[in-house]
Amino acid sequence: MRLITFKYSKSLWVFGIITPSFLTVICVVRVNKNNWPELLPVITALLFVIVSFCKRCFTYDLRDKIALQLDDEKLVSYIDNKVIYWSEVRSVGYKKVRGGIRIMIRVNRHNIFEETVIISTAHIEGDDQVIYNAIAGFVNS
Repeated sequence: MRLITFKYSKSLWVFGIITPSFLTVICVVRVNKNNWPELLPVITALLFVIVSFCKRCFTYDLRDKIALQLDDEKLVSYIDNKVIYWSEVRSVGYKKVRGGIRIMIRVNRHNIFEETVIISTAHIEGDDQVIYNAIAGFVNS
């Protein structure tokens, strides 16, 4: 049985923790007697963003959790909580977007309706083309 796994990307650190932290420091430095009521909601919102991304990074990224798992039977995306069985897949393609690619998997569920499931590689560690080729390899086999 073949098993391929991809882990969460560390890209969340830059946008989710470092940037809001920098903005929070700038706001705190600019606080004085006259403008603290205006800056307090901004600082609170930025701190909320920092805490939520820290929680996500510490639970997934730093613990090396699996983001995408491929085996002979199915694809499991832990980011979106999606399970796709290879027997239901009709075709696979991709589209380049900023931050990665979107893998579009055309699925025929129970021979009743057809849908397109999109898997984004923005938060998956590894080369986008390698991820797509791995998925296409399972579909074509």
